Amino acid sequence: MTFCLDKRLSAEADARQEYITSVFKVNLIKWSENENFIVYKSFPLGTVDILYIVGHNKSVGSFLQNNLIEENTIVVVACDLGYLKQYKIPNRKVYLSYRDACGFTRCRYGENYGFSFDPVDSEIDLYNCNNKDIYERISSSFERLV
Repeated sequence: MTFCLDKRLSAEADARQEYITSVFKVNLIKWSENENFIVYKSFPLGTVDILYIVGHNKSVGSFLQNNLIEENTIVVVACDLGYLKQYKIPNRKVYLSYRDACGFTRCRYGENYGFSFDPVDSEIDLYNCNNKDIYERISSSFERLV
């Protein structure tokens, strides 16, 4: 598993790592950093076939277009997902966080939901989903990009 966090959200890094560890039942290690993202990998490597990326739409789009994506399932949490629909990633299952009627993903006040960061609705749904299969949990909590 790979978890990528936009550097502009670095204040949330510890809380989001805790979230990822809890939801996906993996341990994370900081793998690398570039100008826009902090990249974490699950340990042991290759235990979960998911890229989970959190950031602003243009940064996320640039990351997806300019990096070799090894994982078959990609989960995107970004503000304006309409922008991301133009990116095609062949032979991958891409899931986007749910949007409101205006097409934007809204953050919720994390303390109201027991989080130390401000999650989006899809992240809250994923956390609370009781299905044991992580891929089915993602499918029921995020919108699949077709």
